[in-house]
Amino acid sequence: MKRKFTFHPKDYAIGQIEKYYSDMAAKGWHLEHRNIFTSSFLQGEPKDMKYRVEVASPKAFDSTRLPEEQVAVYEDCGWEYVWGHGFIHIFRAPADSDTEEFYLDPAQQADTLKKLRKDIFFRARWIPFYLFFFNFLLDTLSGTNVIANMYRAWISLTGMMVWSSLFIGIIFAETLYGAIQINRLYKNLKKGKPLDHRPKQQSKIPVIIKNCLLALSFALLIHSTTLENEYPMPAESDGMYVTLSEYGISGERSTAQESEVGSYASPFCQWWDCREVLAQPNTWLYQTVYVMKSEKQTANMARCLMDTSTFAQKAENFSEMTVEGFDKVYYNSHLELVVIKGRYVGRFNSIFTQESRDALLTVLKEKWA
Repeated sequence: MKRKFTFHPKDYAIGQIEKYYSDMAAKGWHLEHRNIFTSSFLQGEPKDMKYRVEVASPKAFDSTRLPEEQVAVYEDCGWEYVWGHGFIHIFRAPADSDTEEFYLDPAQQADTLKKLRKDIFFRARWIPFYLFFFNFLLDTLSGTNVIANMYRAWISLTGMMVWSSLFIGIIFAETLYGAIQINRLYKNLKKGKPLDHRPKQQSKIPVIIKNCLLALSFALLIHSTTLENEYPMPAESDGMYVTLSEYGISGERSTAQESEVGSYASPFCQWWDCREVLAQPNTWLYQTVYVMKSEKQTANMARCLMDTSTFAQKAENFSEMTVEGFDKVYYNSHLELVVIKGRYVGRFNSIFTQESRDALLTVLKEKWA
């Protein structure tokens, strides 16, 4: 026997749920079970069936299904209990049968929606709090500027940020829409307006747009991952980053901490994130170098690099110095250097002396020419 899985209407769309399963039965697909996102159907003869939804809080009884005594009451009235999951319990009967409706008084049915309404409102109300708490947690754990981190992520990890933001935004929008819809249904029932068991077909355009946006953003995410490349640092630089030997510091690289390069690309920039560690002499160089698509973006990126720096942690702790051949050069003590030249911007962490810093800037001036 053939089985089919489909996405079904959300829990708050009671009338749409009933109509959806009735329409599927008319096509020969009969509901087998329902879970959070999808329903499964078994293929059979097309039948004219009517489906009804009973809303019940899962906390009211131990099982996910309704109590047997409650089911028996409905079955005595001619209804077949099909499946129950969460708040939603599905019954069906032949469309031409004289089975009694669950509720003759709409206000009585409204009372059954209270728990579902409360649950949906609870989810909608807490989403802003979760977002605020997540940002606060990032700020606390990283010790750096969350806004700067987010800006860097949008510029350098565009695919991931677009997809995740769109995904979270859709969840938020659907939760808010569900809260509005269940509240509207509750108020209508309270006013004595009966539930429409066969409401008008909802437009598929919003769903199509949502799915297209998710698909496009996911394609962008996948494409961006194909541009990622992480590998051991070569003896000579193969990008816009520098090696210690290029500005006069040579030695044997550490085997305890591997020297490596991460090469990435986004619609806004190409960038490298590198670490080089020497065992003899004991020194290191961490660097992040961006080649921006537009020079207008370099100042903002430099600010973000300073605000997310390891030691200074904010731009105000950097000092500016004038160096011929560069647009801007900022430094923090002898540990951090942020440099702008045209479309290039980079942050360099090491234990710099005056000589090593000048040597690094000389190499960068030639490499970024």
